[in-house]
Amino acid sequence: MKNLWWKRTVTELLFIFVLSLTPILWFRENSIFVGHDNTYPLEARPFLENRLHTWSQNFFGHDQSLILGTIPIHALDALPAISGFDPITGQKIVYIIWFFLIGLSVYVLASVLNPQSRVFKLVAVLFYQFNFFILQGWWIGEKSKFSAYIAAPLVLSILILVSRGRVSVILGAALTGIVLFLFNAGGLYGIPLYGGTLVSVFCFALWTAVTRE
Repeated sequence: MKNLWWKRTVTELLFIFVLSLTPILWFRENSIFVGHDNTYPLEARPFLENRLHTWSQNFFGHDQSLILGTIPIHALDALPAISGFDPITGQKIVYIIWFFLIGLSVYVLASVLNPQSRVFKLVAVLFYQFNFFILQGWWIGEKSKFSAYIAAPLVLSILILVSRGRVSVILGAALTGIVLFLFNAGGLYGIPLYGGTLVSVFCFALWTAVTRE
């Protein structure tokens, strides 16, 4: 039984990974994605090293203490460069990872809601990765929006597990803290991007309160 579950899970994750290769289609030959809110650094490694400090020496010096929340985002940007990939290949890898994390996050939520239905989980992944809301984010490569988008299903999954008594309140709070630390939408300036998450959490809390009564 465990072997069957493991094989099904691997197959489902492989499906998500194949969908996550979609960003490769967006790149023209020998081109890179920059501009607007893309925030992808051409020199990812030194950019990350600079972002680790509250004060930057760039542009005659400036305070960047309010944007330290972008460190997880730019750490992912720097990972391919640290691994030796060129900027073009590195950017493709970065967006594939973001796309995969988007699919994985809602896969976790779907597995919590209905772990037995493969169709439900994979359809949820498909519609969460490809929809008009996230299309605008992909149009400009807005990683802060992707970050908040990933956090929403994970936070809801934790709340559901806590409400069902499968996870303690303390553990749930710790897991939520870890999720929002890693997927913080860029920190302080990314708070408006959590609007969908806040509405979802409120609706879940209201539904839980009504059904328990």
